[in-house]
Amino acid sequence: MDNIILFGIILIILSVIGGIFLEKRFKIKRKTNEMSPFAKRLQFILLAVIYLAFIIVSIRLISNDAEFNVLFTMLPFFFAISIVRGFMEWKYNRKAKRWISEIFGTFIFTTFFLIILYFQSF
Repeated sequence: MDNIILFGIILIILSVIGGIFLEKRFKIKRKTNEMSPFAKRLQFILLAVIYLAFIIVSIRLISNDAEFNVLFTMLPFFFAISIVRGFMEWKYNRKAKRWISEIFGTFIFTTFFLIILYFQSF
């Protein structure tokens, strides 16, 4: 358990430092959202579909196995959400460069959950 906490603290520090570095290096604009209304609507629909799929799959797996760990559905859920957001930013709002920090956050998040799964006792 101590290893997970240590890795979590290290990844949080790396995430904050990496985020600051990326914002300064690539001049990422976080305040503005210049995506068109069509792109915003499309992103909302995609995220809603992913969320509903997560709820349905989680309920289905939990009802079949009472000892099922929801962490196994959370990793693909958050990974998919981050990838969709990063792709939508890259496709429809490339000049703001927020997609760079979104992909970086996805990498850090996935690394953290893989470490948790590695240290989790089954």
